[in-house]
Amino acid sequence: MEDTMKSRLFVVLGIVLVLGAGILLLVPPARFLVLGKLRGEPFHGGWPTSYWVHILKSGTSQQRVNAAQTLSEIGPATPEVVPALIAALADEEEFVIRGAAASLGKFPPDVMAPAVPALIRALKDKDQRNRLEVVSAFGNVGEQNAKEVVPLLIEAVRKDPDALTRVFAIVSLKQLGPEAQAAIPTLIEALKDPGSQYAHPADEAKGALEAFGPAATPALLEAIHHANPRIRAAAASLLGNQRAEAQKIVPSLTPLLKDQDRSVRLMAAQALWALDRQTRDTLPIFLEALEDRDYNNCMTAVITIGEIGPEAGAAVPKLITMLQNGSQFHRKTAAGTLGRLGPAAQAAIPALRVALKDEDTGVSQEAAAALKKLEP
Repeated sequence: MEDTMKSRLFVVLGIVLVLGAGILLLVPPARFLVLGKLRGEPFHGGWPTSYWVHILKSGTSQQRVNAAQTLSEIGPATPEVVPALIAALADEEEFVIRGAAASLGKFPPDVMAPAVPALIRALKDKDQRNRLEVVSAFGNVGEQNAKEVVPLLIEAVRKDPDALTRVFAIVSLKQLGPEAQAAIPTLIEALKDPGSQYAHPADEAKGALEAFGPAATPALLEAIHHANPRIRAAAASLLGNQRAEAQKIVPSLTPLLKDQDRSVRLMAAQALWALDRQTRDTLPIFLEALEDRDYNNCMTAVITIGEIGPEAGAAVPKLITMLQNGSQFHRKTAAGTLGRLGPAAQAAIPALRVALKDEDTGVSQEAAAALKKLEP
């Protein structure tokens, strides 16, 4: 009798366990928890990776957005992650597409390689925020996949109507190795791109061309003859970084000292100073720029004169005027430069003493430092 009762008890317990496991596996959240634990999946927010993949496929709009973001943090922990994110690039919800592209862009190149065709299709999206995430993701496809995406990034730099997207396309090109050198002519043209208040493709293009180094030199030597003065000025400035090829570059830059555009003249002078340290032809350009109403041009001249040192003593009268009448930034920079001119700036001592009482502490501190260098 006792054995019969025990047998019945084991049967009942077995049935309960089977039913419990069945119910557990039939309830999706519980099923994911159990299977995730059994598979050793990474958990995030209390849920396993497979749960977030499931939500990305079938959750509400907001849930899918959260899932895409979460999977970027988890990473490609299971084989289902990348295919799910690729599928999400065709989602009807713009935020999901954006999140999927951003997530794929964070994965290693070999992992995200299968996503490249889907990302290429997503680049045609009308929403500029989605295109921005796609061109940003392209920067992480690796040099092995660069050949496939470089032409698309070049096209984005040339034609995308959104300035920030053009900026991120240039950023991605910088990350794609030698294959991206095909973009050099396009980046030269981008040097005149005015962009918008918050996005400056021209500045980013200048940084990319600088990163390409000597590979960009032939195109830059052609660009100093471009019809657009912004391109001529930027190209001249970039050539000033190519000291290894100074012997070839200096003769090409020298004629620009007579360019009709003052910014071109200044950038050529600065480049020539950087390359050969000669001031006979360049110093007059810097002296001229001290009175330039363009803040950047004026500051470039002041700073370069400080680098030249005593040989630029002819700048002292104009620097004194700037110290006395300029904006706080002009006054501060002028005081610092006067200190670098050494004995040639002795005439500035009275003005520097007055500047010790300047209402701007930056100016007074620079004046004090300059006086320490100039006074016995």
